[in-house]
Amino acid sequence: MLTSASRLDSSWSLCLYLQFGASWTSYPGGPIRNYNQGKTLVHEFGHWAGLYHVFQGGCSGQGDYVDDTPPQSTATNGCPTNQDSCSGGGLYSVTNFMDYSYDRCMVKFSSGQIARMAAAMDAYRL
Repeated sequence: MLTSASRLDSSWSLCLYLQFGASWTSYPGGPIRNYNQGKTLVHEFGHWAGLYHVFQGGCSGQGDYVDDTPPQSTATNGCPTNQDSCSGGGLYSVTNFMDYSYDRCMVKFSSGQIARMAAAMDAYRL
């Protein structure tokens, strides 16, 4: 078990720790019913590659700094449809890996998020 920062010898180890935590429960086939398809690791990879949550900053400000993800006031719970908490912002990205939807809902990064990750990888990850 990873118990201290000194034992994290690479970014990959940190990513695994962030996904699974000390109890190692959010993994494919794991005991957390709505988060047991491995999408949490994809979500954490998104952070590692320069992405913020799609609900970052709520309805105001720059949000997640990606133009093609609509603003949303809070994280998504479950797999709702037609959710829009920011007036005129557009429907929630419940299928986006950078929200907190259930694993079965998360299936994509937006084109803008893919471009942001590629730019971050070019700039910071050799």
